Amino acid sequence: MLKKENKVSMITLNSFNEELPKLYQLKQPGFSTKGNSRGIGLNSLDDMIAREQNVLLDTQVIQDGFQQMLTVTVEGE
Repeated sequence: MLKKENKVSMITLNSFNEELPKLYQLKQPGFSTKGNSRGIGLNSLDDMIAREQNVLLDTQVIQDGFQQMLTVTVEGE
């Protein structure tokens, strides 16, 4: 976690051993590289972010997986 001025950011890294699917596939409801009864996290996160004006999500495909940085701007700080 990082705090800078009126923003707080959290970075997560997800590793993947095989060929990483396209980013749009990772965010589809029910899609998972880890088996059945999974695949709700990234899609749910996108839905929550879309409802908030002070939250940004940056997702990048990296060498062996993907990285996400969630940034929240805090008013009045």
